[in-house]
Amino acid sequence: MSFLLKAQSPTQSNNQPKKQPQKPKIIYELHTTHIPLFIGSSFFYSIGNNLVRKQTPLLEQDLVFLNRSSVNLVDRFATYLWSPTFARISDATLILSGLSTPLLFLDKKIKKEWFTIGFMFLEASVLSYGITQTTKGLTDRIRPFVYNPNAPIEKKLEPDAKHSFFSGHTALTATYSFLTYKIYSDFYPKSDLKPYFLVGAIGLPFLTASSRVLAGKHYLSDVLTGFALGALVGYGLPYLHRKKIRPNSPSSSINILIIPSF
Repeated sequence: MSFLLKAQSPTQSNNQPKKQPQKPKIIYELHTTHIPLFIGSSFFYSIGNNLVRKQTPLLEQDLVFLNRSSVNLVDRFATYLWSPTFARISDATLILSGLSTPLLFLDKKIKKEWFTIGFMFLEASVLSYGITQTTKGLTDRIRPFVYNPNAPIEKKLEPDAKHSFFSGHTALTATYSFLTYKIYSDFYPKSDLKPYFLVGAIGLPFLTASSRVLAGKHYLSDVLTGFALGALVGYGLPYLHRKKIRPNSPSSSINILIIPSF
């Protein structure tokens, strides 16, 4: 009779411990490594606001020398547009997108992580708005309606008339819309509602972008840039907060099973 030694892990033992009730799965987490990102976002926010605040408005004599032919061919069509109605529509779609993420808290599963998601919402807002304001302060691009004789002259002489690049409305709407879509997708990856959330994530900023162009507030390149930045921030930020899966360390103990062999 010979004996065979066989290593057996504790999980293979007949005396297996009783299964403990599983804790609710956590999707997101806050970590100290996120602090530099938030500080950097706040820096952009502060610098951007200061740059925009220091900009000097156009003077009435400056308007005489403006010529829409100086605008590139792709963007030039926007200089013929002016509509306060579409400007108000873009305001409404921005507000609606800002409500989309908080509305996720109506779901009990998502509501359990309200603090982390709330921090992500704040972080995304500060980052997107900060980059937008900094860019506006550095570029001084004149809005398209300034070239339009149908637009009121008092609007052309406001400091905001030089804040065209890039579209903050579009950037923030895309940020909130894609953030909402990504959060829902992370909690419910197999949900039948995901396509509808995706349509909303694309459709709402598209409507905002279109309204900003039709209002004469932005050029096509302004809204495309804003859309791209907002989508990147809104969709990408949750990746940084995903809870890391830490593999269980293998047990160092080995059980020896002696099996007789004839």
